[in-house]
Amino acid sequence: MELELYFASDAYCFPGAILARLHEADALVLKVFLLLCADRTLRGTKEQMITGLQNMLDADRAELEKALVFLTGAGVLQDASKRAKRIAVKKKKETATNETVSSLTGDTVPAAPAAAGQSAPKPSAKEQAVMPVSLPEYTSEQMAQLIDRTPSYKVIIDETQKICGRIFNPTEISRVLGLADYLKLDFEHILMLFAYCKKRGKTSVAYIVKTAYSLYNQGIDTRAAMEQYVKEAEAFDSFSGKIRSVFGIGERAFTAKEKEIIAGWIQNDISEELMRKAYEITVDNIGKTSFAYTNKVLLNWQQSGYKTLADVENAIQSYQSNKQEKASFETDEFFEAALRRGLEKLSEASAEG
Repeated sequence: MELELYFASDAYCFPGAILARLHEADALVLKVFLLLCADRTLRGTKEQMITGLQNMLDADRAELEKALVFLTGAGVLQDASKRAKRIAVKKKKETATNETVSSLTGDTVPAAPAAAGQSAPKPSAKEQAVMPVSLPEYTSEQMAQLIDRTPSYKVIIDETQKICGRIFNPTEISRVLGLADYLKLDFEHILMLFAYCKKRGKTSVAYIVKTAYSLYNQGIDTRAAMEQYVKEAEAFDSFSGKIRSVFGIGERAFTAKEKEIIAGWIQNDISEELMRKAYEITVDNIGKTSFAYTNKVLLNWQQSGYKTLADVENAIQSYQSNKQEKASFETDEFFEAALRRGLEKLSEASAEG
């Protein structure tokens, strides 16, 4: 008789770091580990963990503390505050700049806060559902039992097959069921996910499932969150098409930093005409395209309260007029002084004659 793991009811993810120390773990450590993976209410401060575990296990505080120390040393547990600080330091380094750009001329001036006008990405409040090495796979009998128990699963299979335009094989059906049974994604969320991937020319179930895990790890685990993500993605696609045209990028993929900058422009309602004007100033000043430079120009315009192309052009015209008046005033002074010196010399020559 061949035995296999049965994932039909519940399945849980666990940190893979435990495998390297598994041979050292005693029974209590394994019980603590499994409970922490399965029950999110046990996770929190060390005191909260110990209190919760004491209510579930026949173990004293000292034994539980020893188990938590072991799991920390194995890399399974970590100090959440230290991790948050590391992320904050990393983001600070990524957003730090050494200079900024004049709002009108594009001249380099001392640095202003790089993040002005941009909001930092919101961290996910959820625990990450790390993609397991092997996804739950159901036998034909198990899939039949799942569908009998939850009729909506059959509807999910039928509708996702329609979206992809083909009949799924058993492995693909198992993976689609995993989205509902394992990740607990609801019916509309799954259909929206498939439609989103289909629109991008991706109908591989393996690709779509991988996308589902990636989005889940970003906190996109509900229909409402998925709907918002799709809306933002479509806005990005639309605006990035215009950017490709203006910047002459072609079909190359945007870098992570470029994507971050573009997302900031979308969030701040930067119009195509403003973006184009900032691009022109960039090329005029540094002789090449630069997302970072163009972004600094746009941020400085935003900080100065310029919301339209007319606002920017009026400000530039005013700046140039003031500059010309100053230059004209200095020229008049020069000629007046020269004339005065000429008259003085002429007067001196007459006196000597």
